[in-house]
Amino acid sequence: MEYTLEIDDADLIEKINKLKNPEEFITNAIKKLLSKNKSEYDRWFEEQVHLALQEADDSNTQWVSHEEMTEASLAHRNQWLAQTQQKAA
Repeated sequence: MEYTLEIDDADLIEKINKLKNPEEFITNAIKKLLSKNKSEYDRWFEEQVHLALQEADDSNTQWVSHEEMTEASLAHRNQWLAQTQQKAA
């Protein structure tokens, strides 16, 4: 992927032109700027993914099959539905 960056500041252009690898410098600067602006949700989400990957890699993790999860979800759904119907009655 390629982007075009337009810079109007002559001093900044001069400094960038003196760099050995200006593209890499600009890319890293933009990444750093964006990472500072991550929302609280983004940080939480990344942490949850990291924790899930750690758990998945843990040899002590107990795995549940799709069928078992489907069955458990259906049981919970039926329980919640019954509770809702009781409250509505």
